[in-house]
Amino acid sequence: MYWAPVIAILFFAYALFSKRLSHSPITGPMIFTAAGVVVGLILDAQGATPQSMSLELRGSAVQTLLEGTLVIILFSDAAVINLAAVKRDSAALR
Repeated sequence: MYWAPVIAILFFAYALFSKRLSHSPITGPMIFTAAGVVVGLILDAQGATPQSMSLELRGSAVQTLLEGTLVIILFSDAAVINLAAVKRDSAALR
């Protein structure tokens, strides 16, 4: 199975509902972690093992996927930071 369309649909769906989700305790990293668990369960149900998976799911492709995921999570967390609280906290440390 090609996972690129699945990932693209997940990003698109999150973009559609991110405004509604901003008022709930559910965050983007929670959604993408749950999606990763679901993908893992699907691969496990299909009997996939590291030896049986294609080269597309191993090596540099996995590293690229993980790095991209880290970038998205860090950017989304940084995008919602409260600058007033950061300034107040940094002033308290001085």
